[in-house]
Amino acid sequence: ALAEPNDFFNAVRGINDAQIDRVAFYLTEIDRVAVFGVGYKPNSDDRRYSPADALIENLKEDNHVTVWDPVVGIGTLEDAVKETAAIIIGCGHTAFSDLDPDEVAAMTDARLLIDFTGALDLDRWRSAGFSCIWR
Repeated sequence: ALAEPNDFFNAVRGINDAQIDRVAFYLTEIDRVAVFGVGYKPNSDDRRYSPADALIENLKEDNHVTVWDPVVGIGTLEDAVKETAAIIIGCGHTAFSDLDPDEVAAMTDARLLIDFTGALDLDRWRSAGFSCIWR
């Protein structure tokens, strides 16, 4: 049993950190990655304790990383997907589930989508030609 509120927070943080390491491991062979969403939780511009920020720092060791987050106000979709090989959903903003996968596919050569937030309808993305992993 967890004795203190901080014990719970630390346990959740440990799970998030393990997910980050797992995603980074999958991308060791890919040199250009786009991360969509850096908020701590969906539809929030709060970045404190953001798993996506930790993922970006981890990925920057071996990859060129671009970021798009319309809620936080970082980058553009077009700039994020230009010349990228993979797209990672780092925060489950509604703006991402509202994207048209066919329109995104027309903007990029990337065909690998990693959604570890569960925010997207992966069948729609697969129909647009993306290989989807995670949830």
